[in-house]
Amino acid sequence: MGLGTPKLQIRVMAAIASFYATVMILHVVSWFLVGVVMAPTYILLALASLCLSINIWGIVHSPRVIPLLRRI
Repeated sequence: MGLGTPKLQIRVMAAIASFYATVMILHVVSWFLVGVVMAPTYILLALASLCLSINIWGIVHSPRVIPLLRRI
């Protein structure tokens, strides 16, 4: 967003990244169902959730994010 990429391309990239994050969340949920509950389970779940939430936030609030990224 900060590089001036077209909005359509940003949305496509965020949608693809959101797909992979959702697949990771479903994969970790399958670990819970099997009974594999260790530190990596929670770490991967947190990272996938963070990635998904950032992508959704970037899609929904992209007009507000662009000026912020340009200042940074």
